[in-house]
Amino acid sequence: MKNNGPLLQAAMNLRGSAPGEWEMFLKAMREYATADAMNLVTSTPELLLRSQGIAFATGALATLLENAPSELARLKGKTK
Repeated sequence: MKNNGPLLQAAMNLRGSAPGEWEMFLKAMREYATADAMNLVTSTPELLLRSQGIAFATGALATLLENAPSELARLKGKTK
């Protein structure tokens, strides 16, 4: 993602406002990404590329959100 700073900052704001709910959200997001990856096994050949794209995107987003604290710190370190 080219400019994920605003997304990471918003994620950290939500995490700070409601830490318990944030953890539940991360767990649900990871489960959703895992389910998308599992759908690749049953995907028809015509839908395989679409399924791969969805699985990749949800997995990347889940990882980005899970790593939001360190990623945001890294981005802020680059801009100073």
